[in-house]
Amino acid sequence: MRRLLRLSLVAAVLSLAPVSAQEPAHQEPAHEAKEEAHGSHGDPMIYWKWANFALLAFGLGYMLKKHAGPFFAGRTEEIRKGIDEAARLKADADARAADVEKRLASLGAEIEALKSSSRTEMEQEAARIREETAQALAKIRTQAELEIATAAKFARQELKLYVAGLAVQLAERRIQAGMTPDVQNGLVTGFVSDLDRVH
Repeated sequence: MRRLLRLSLVAAVLSLAPVSAQEPAHQEPAHEAKEEAHGSHGDPMIYWKWANFALLAFGLGYMLKKHAGPFFAGRTEEIRKGIDEAARLKADADARAADVEKRLASLGAEIEALKSSSRTEMEQEAARIREETAQALAKIRTQAELEIATAAKFARQELKLYVAGLAVQLAERRIQAGMTPDVQNGLVTGFVSDLDRVH
């Protein structure tokens, strides 16, 4: 578009150059005074100049209408797209900034919620550990009681056996202490008599 405008300006300058070249390089002061007195009607090239100007103006207008319209429409569309894109980016940035501000505002509440949740979880974990410890202690106590009861049972049995053994030994000693030859003879005699009666 700029190139076309430059070409149009060059063409306009070139078209005016012959008109300027046809004018005399120097005019007499009397002739200039005569032209001022008669106005511009005395210049024979005035119509050619006006025609050349009109032709140039028409050409420039045509070129501007033909190329400037789409050019400016395209530029307008590009500017509009740029404005829309900038507005979209600004809205996106505003939304992100608002989201960040919202998160920052709710950060304290989130931290408190995390602290509360952590405390609750720690309390639940401590309660679970206490319960498991109590269950383990109860199992250990039950096992210990069973072991103690079993050991006591075996101890009682061993004690009974020991006491029975001691009683037998004591009875043997008593019998041996009380077993004199006369007693032995009496027992043998009584046994033999019992045998005889049976037969």
